[in-house]
Amino acid sequence: MVINRKLRTTLALLLAFVLVISGSAAWGKTVKRPSRTKIKTQTVYKYEYTTFTAQPLVQYDPKKPAGWRQVLRQAKPGKIEKKYRLVYQNNKLIQKQLVKQRVVAAARPALIVKGGNKVASRGGVISRGGERDVAKVMNVLATAYTHTGRRTATGIWPHRGVVAVDPRVIPFGTRLWIEGYGEGIAADMGSGIKGNHIDLFFDSYGEAINWGMRNVTVYVLER
Repeated sequence: MVINRKLRTTLALLLAFVLVISGSAAWGKTVKRPSRTKIKTQTVYKYEYTTFTAQPLVQYDPKKPAGWRQVLRQAKPGKIEKKYRLVYQNNKLIQKQLVKQRVVAAARPALIVKGGNKVASRGGVISRGGERDVAKVMNVLATAYTHTGRRTATGIWPHRGVVAVDPRVIPFGTRLWIEGYGEGIAADMGSGIKGNHIDLFFDSYGEAINWGMRNVTVYVLER
């Protein structure tokens, strides 16, 4: 009986020891957590360029017979620069946003002379095949300006294509084609803009400075 009691005591101690060791091992065991994927975000800027063309300009020579046609100058495409903001996550493109665009080279339209008089209708001059009829050609002094924080004299916010003029020479609303700049509309005026002097709007100060002051040919377009 004494031996049995001692044996039971020994077995109980061994069992307790095993339980303690097992519990300690389980308690100290490192639990492996699921790994987190690191998200790497990168923002870059990219420039893309596209070309565009301008509609041909047509002048008429009544001294030439109807049907006579001569191309005085071939067209030349212009170039637009587009700046994009690209956002990548883990090297995968997730966003592409147009930040800014500007004309880096104005298109040059073909210049065509046709014989006879303009083809007129009740609504005015008809332009065939996307051609623009020229009412008058002028040689002017062209300067440049940019944002002033104010609306133009005609009440619109300035943007590329707005031209400040002397309205006694070029009425407001007149459509123009300015060599080296492109199409514009007479929609502003200034105290220093007198006679054959126009002021071209540019979107940035740098573009305006780059234009400076030039003598250019302006084609006044038919309405």
